[in-house]
Amino acid sequence: MKNSESNLEHGNASFIHCERSSEFKPNFKQISDISIMLKNFDKERGWPPRSHSDCEIEITPSFLDMVTPSLKVFQKATKHVLRSKKIMEMLGKDWIHLITQHVTQTNIKREENSTVNDFEFRMLFYSYTSNQTIEVQLKGKDKMSINILTDIYIPESFQEIQNAIEIAKADERLLRYVDKLDANAMLEPLTDISHNSFKNRIMRVMFTEKYDKFKELPVLFCALVDLNNKSVLYAGEAPCIQKS
Repeated sequence: MKNSESNLEHGNASFIHCERSSEFKPNFKQISDISIMLKNFDKERGWPPRSHSDCEIEITPSFLDMVTPSLKVFQKATKHVLRSKKIMEMLGKDWIHLITQHVTQTNIKREENSTVNDFEFRMLFYSYTSNQTIEVQLKGKDKMSINILTDIYIPESFQEIQNAIEIAKADERLLRYVDKLDANAMLEPLTDISHNSFKNRIMRVMFTEKYDKFKELPVLFCALVDLNNKSVLYAGEAPCIQKS
């Protein structure tokens, strides 16, 4: 029996994958054990599968009553943070808001009655000026803490994707080729530590034919865009090459 054991952890269950070979002989004891194990799963707990004995977490009424902030409350919380003189000095002239996350809440019952004071938020900003990620923890409107995150790449924001695409489309090396193509982009840090843009926010912009859900569309043209310097490091036919 050719046995490729990959212990894939799904919750508390470990699954063993066996590839069949000409010498395959079923292990009936193992099959029986697996059958018993599957019967012990609590079907009401959903995925990942968990046994009845592991289901010790109770859903309390306060959890059931939990509400999330409305878009208006999210916007007010972000604006409140951006009124801070200290934060604006840290961000400098060129920055972007990456994300605002709802962390926790007080014991409120109805979303329409909620305010910024009812929640705790985590916000991430990136300063292109100082080349650093700034984390802000806001609890209500009174408690605010600021941290600088180093050696970590926060995923690109929607606005960064749009900005990178616009910069790439305007590059003269692509201008006449990509006007009628679809585009997407993703964060791709440079690997060459000697490159001048090594620690900057680098986006790989990819151009394909118009979206078709029935086709796998290869990348036709691409660009590496430095969002800090608003410049294109490379542009041309795929594949994209990181050049120093």
